[in-house]
Amino acid sequence: MSKISFHVEVLTANRLHDGAVVFLNFDGDWVTSLLGVVIARSPDEARGLEARGVHDAARNLVVDPYLVEMRE
Repeated sequence: MSKISFHVEVLTANRLHDGAVVFLNFDGDWVTSLLGVVIARSPDEARGLEARGVHDAARNLVVDPYLVEMRE
């Protein structure tokens, strides 16, 4: 029997000081690994992640934050 995969979203951006692709983790840090990233499983959670991205972009930590759909 095949396993059902669910689509979820993670927040990604580019780090301002070096342009590296980064993801928001549970500690609130922007990291280059997908290990420990915050996963949005609902529209409300996705909106919360987007708000965090806007906040961190305004603080010049990252540029162009956006949600990426993934399979869990």
